[in-house]
Amino acid sequence: MRFGIDANPIFRTRAGVGQYAARLAERMSASSPGDEFYLYRSGGDEGAGDAWLLRENVVVRKVSKSSLQAAVGSDRVDVFHGTNFRLRARGRRGSVVTIHDLALKIFPHLRRRWLGDWFGHLKTARDARLSDRVIADSEATARDVVRHIGLPREKVRVILLAAGHEFRPAADGERLAVVLRRIGMVRPRYVMFSGTLEPRKNVIVLLRAYLGLREDFVDVGLVLAGAPGWKSEGVTEFIRTHGLAEDVRVTGYLTPEDIATLYSGAAAFVLPSLYEGFGLPPLEAMACGAPVIVSNGGSLPEVVGDAAIVLPPDDAEGYRREMTRVLSSPDLAREMRRKGFLRAASFSWDRAAAETLAVYREVAT
Repeated sequence: MRFGIDANPIFRTRAGVGQYAARLAERMSASSPGDEFYLYRSGGDEGAGDAWLLRENVVVRKVSKSSLQAAVGSDRVDVFHGTNFRLRARGRRGSVVTIHDLALKIFPHLRRRWLGDWFGHLKTARDARLSDRVIADSEATARDVVRHIGLPREKVRVILLAAGHEFRPAADGERLAVVLRRIGMVRPRYVMFSGTLEPRKNVIVLLRAYLGLREDFVDVGLVLAGAPGWKSEGVTEFIRTHGLAEDVRVTGYLTPEDIATLYSGAAAFVLPSLYEGFGLPPLEAMACGAPVIVSNGGSLPEVVGDAAIVLPPDDAEGYRREMTRVLSSPDLAREMRRKGFLRAASFSWDRAAAETLAVYREVAT
């Protein structure tokens, strides 16, 4: 069969959706050599040198948004997959769209462009209704799709994500030292966050918790591994006004390999997010051996299971208390690492690829 994929996220800076689309297309094309995978993009060159893009059953098409449907029709694509909330084309036999979360519907105050984001949600809802199947990253997102878009549950398929192969404990201590020098972290130990610095990630709560933690652990720094997003000025201002410039490092964009190195050396990973449709960073951190503390926002409890500490998003004192426990108890940290490795290993991109292919074939029949 011939499958079309909205590959725009693959050829841009690979944040969560880009990683999702790239890993899925890579594993599907590897596991199903008898099928053809047409990757459609309108621009960007990020990741264009990936070796898997040269496979015989992978075809990359650069087309404008306005000509996408014509190209999909000309290529006689059987099933088209919108990987990023929107369905911009249909295959001969049907279509699939992935909805990663409904954060902007559930938390309207987090909208960056109020009117534009509202129309974006309406378009996502419309495309979900027009598609033959909807893929959700978690049971939590599936429930949100049913509740807020009104789809029948039988139309939604839950396909869980996984940590990439590069997320494993770093054995090279010198590499960690190099990365720490590059980002300017001078403290011998550090707690870590990974993600875009934006209101949904709730970083200010982590900063408040860290400010309290610092009173008892002057040797512990905080690494905010991510690029500034909208309304990230509050993070910068908090760091400045509380004199944390030397203790807190905002890294900007880092490669997955550098992030994996930082996870491996972290005394704890903390994500107090208000809402996550899946939440790859905690899974990646566990795969690298970091003890994990997360919020109960959206899918996070579903992802981490019993391998992490789970708190309400706005409980700054709770995060301070639990970070203190992890930093003070080697036995607790060791047990959390053990459980984290097991939990992360239970997720698989090979399984995600197989389940996604099964959805394609279901639509095509």
